[in-house]
Amino acid sequence: MPSPRIISIVENSVAQATGFETPSRDNDGGSNRFDLLVGLARAGSQLSPWWSRSRDQELGNFWKDVNHLSLAVYTAQSKLVSITFQIVAKDPMNDAHVRQGEDLTFLLSSGTQFGETWGVAYARFVEDLLTQDNGGFMEIIGGGNAMGPIQGMPTSIRHLDAQRCTRRPDPIYPVRYFAEDNKWYLLHWTRVVYMSQISSARTDMNGVGLCAVSRSADVAQNLLDIIHYKQERLGSRPANTMLVGKGVTGEQLMEAFSLVEQESNNAGQSRYSKMVAIGSENPDISVERVDLNHMDPFDEETSLTLGMFAIAAAFGMDAGELWPDSSGGSKGDTALKRTRSRGKFPAQTTAAVAAQFNYKVIPPHLLMRFDFKDDEEDQQRAMIRDIRGRNRQREISSGTVNVTTARQVMHDDGDLDRVLLEQMELADGRLANGNPVGILFHDSDPVYKRHLSFSFDVLVTNNNDPDMALTEIQKNKSATLNEWSNTTSGSKRDKLGLAYGALDWIEGKYEKLNLMANEPEEITSTDIAARAPKKPRTTPISTQQANSTRVGGNSSRGPRDGRDDG
Repeated sequence: MPSPRIISIVENSVAQATGFETPSRDNDGGSNRFDLLVGLARAGSQLSPWWSRSRDQELGNFWKDVNHLSLAVYTAQSKLVSITFQIVAKDPMNDAHVRQGEDLTFLLSSGTQFGETWGVAYARFVEDLLTQDNGGFMEIIGGGNAMGPIQGMPTSIRHLDAQRCTRRPDPIYPVRYFAEDNKWYLLHWTRVVYMSQISSARTDMNGVGLCAVSRSADVAQNLLDIIHYKQERLGSRPANTMLVGKGVTGEQLMEAFSLVEQESNNAGQSRYSKMVAIGSENPDISVERVDLNHMDPFDEETSLTLGMFAIAAAFGMDAGELWPDSSGGSKGDTALKRTRSRGKFPAQTTAAVAAQFNYKVIPPHLLMRFDFKDDEEDQQRAMIRDIRGRNRQREISSGTVNVTTARQVMHDDGDLDRVLLEQMELADGRLANGNPVGILFHDSDPVYKRHLSFSFDVLVTNNNDPDMALTEIQKNKSATLNEWSNTTSGSKRDKLGLAYGALDWIEGKYEKLNLMANEPEEITSTDIAARAPKKPRTTPISTQQANSTRVGGNSSRGPRDGRDDG
């Protein structure tokens, strides 16, 4: 069951579709002209000359009659439709913008083409882009006066038949559309997405181009002629071989062919015919064999392979995606061909479509982005990034560059996002330009003065109490986050982010000091020995003194009063 929101989107898009009615067709310039001499100018060509509306009508039928072209159109179309898109916020930290991008992605994906989804409308747009010189057209459906730009968010997108669209020289109303109600409508430039391949540089053509089918029409016609030739030679059950003998009349030859034709009918053969044989009673007859339905003189495989390569080039795709390459070639050559093809039709078309949507439909704080995934390209990019990373590591180890320079090179090479670069540098006490983060504490900018000012010199860490400093830093960090969440200015948010990073950096300094101050003192064996109570120091005595002490008895008693007993 469809959601009520989808139902509302479809109903609103139906009511708001198709510009504003114009009473009559005015002079739309050269892209609307019809040549009265188109039939005479063709001069035997299969298609009308460029450009006329009849040519686009013929192109629309021609590619469906040629299997090789329909194969190419389907492959290119499915390749483009499989590339999904997203509407993302330019500032991923803004939750409101992120939600709005997700909402718009859902709206364009599900409500497009009156509920048939984006894939249906985009597939038809790509078909016209590939098969019509006039190009592809999509109407952007939204609110507001149909004679002016869309007001608010778009309601839906729908495909417009290119054969009903006329390009005009007026930049405000560049497209006139002949609707299903047999009325003409003008479309404001903000309400239509349109593009063509190899857009003409002639002013009076109003951007009419040369589509892929036009570029490969002669090649495709040649391949179609080969198929018709084979069918006419082999599909009508022609005689396979004829044996001719001397002295045989024409009547006898025709009777022989008639007999073989009857035998083939009786045998139920619709494609293959038996051998025709004829002879004579003349003993001197000689017989000569003549093959009737060989495919000489052209090489069908070579013609087909070259034709498919030419069609692939016209569609801007790798030939291997349309036709197996039996010519061989090295692995490097194959990778180079695929790399070149990826930069043509898919990348060019998605970039052009996203550009028009971004400046016509998408709000300025959002961005339409196609997720152009390619496993081989991602693998190659990862290998290159790994090689560059090892080279930078060697340069850092050898002292050729420092960490700051290496990170800046990573950013320049596309291996490191700008936001990550700033965060990594801030964590190391540096700004993205290499300057010390401490200069922000003395910057005169109001944002920095508001959040990086203290009643003490916070940078002189050894002179301040760590606990008091940490308390003040945490207050400033809270105030910084509060202001950041209440502002929508991108530049102001960048400054607040730098201020928060500076506070985070200086906080780490004081946390380290606080940890060192509260850390229990480590006592070593040397300290234990140094702190042990010292023994009384004794004075060394000579041997004679020791002997006299022993003779005199206990040393505690002391000598007699110096009188001799003797």
